[in-house]
Amino acid sequence: MYPKSRIEIVVTVLDSEGRGGGGDNDDGNGYDEQTSVLAGCITAASAALADAGIELFDLVAGGVAAVVEDEKGNRMQVLDPRVVTSTENKTRRIATCVVGYMASRDEITELWMMGKMEKKSVDSLMDAAVEAATKATLVLKEAAAERVKFIVQKGGGIKALSKDVEMTG
Repeated sequence: MYPKSRIEIVVTVLDSEGRGGGGDNDDGNGYDEQTSVLAGCITAASAALADAGIELFDLVAGGVAAVVEDEKGNRMQVLDPRVVTSTENKTRRIATCVVGYMASRDEITELWMMGKMEKKSVDSLMDAAVEAATKATLVLKEAAAERVKFIVQKGGGIKALSKDVEMTG
């Protein structure tokens, strides 16, 4: 619908609850909490585009998963790793995967992987990040449906979503 256009989204994060930037929650390997923030920004940007009535192939949701290791050397895979990786829990991230995922198209639009792990574990970590994004998609689709319902109830109907602007001058 916009062949010669560029739609740019700028997200400003005002606060990430003290996380990110290599502060107290940095585990020494450079895996700070920015991955969870990035996944949230992907989802928020998609919601903003849908709310603006911009035609989309699908909603994109962000998801993040990580492999963490506790002080005894036990490894586990977690979704939303900011909850378990902290100095209080005495865990550290081994590897992290962030995805932007379009569920109805089953398509990954963004992929960031950091860390060191065996090749056979990479697919498993990506699948976990997609699972996290799929869960975020459910919330995203519900919010989009509420927005459409609001517009229809307001009396604008579906045409209110794509109102043409008449240029004069």
